[in-house]
Amino acid sequence: MKLLFGMAVLLFIALLFAAAIKGKQKKEAAADKYLAKPLLTDNEKQWYIAIKEAVPHAHVFGQVALNQLVKAANGKQWRSAKNKIDPRSIDFVVLNSDLAVLLTIEIDDKSHQATKRQADDEKKNVALHSADIPLLRIPATPSLPVEEIKKRIVEAIATHARNQVQA
Repeated sequence: MKLLFGMAVLLFIALLFAAAIKGKQKKEAAADKYLAKPLLTDNEKQWYIAIKEAVPHAHVFGQVALNQLVKAANGKQWRSAKNKIDPRSIDFVVLNSDLAVLLTIEIDDKSHQATKRQADDEKKNVALHSADIPLLRIPATPSLPVEEIKKRIVEAIATHARNQVQA
């Protein structure tokens, strides 16, 4: 009888413990809420429209994760190199009709003057240069004419192509 009572008590405690765990999991799941956010800021939308108008036959994507464009090469420092690119994104990526990357574009507003942001920018510069992907940095201005954007894009792509031939 004592054995049966002891087993009943243990079963009761196990059921309470299982219920507590399940309740905690439900509470944690309920706490994970997400809100939609726009892919581009209003300023980035204006730049997207201008870039698309400047190169209408190209595909333009905004806010592309850097690790979708480059990957860390295998080696001793693989994880360190991977960690430098994982949390970063590129403002715009211009692709040709075959969906090959022609150019990456960063719009440098005043936030790029901060020391931490400059360090992040340098990591992007190094990764893209190492992967031989051209990067065009354009200082953010309120009204850069579309023709000027087109000129800078064409020059950046042409310069990269010339460098490819000379290498």
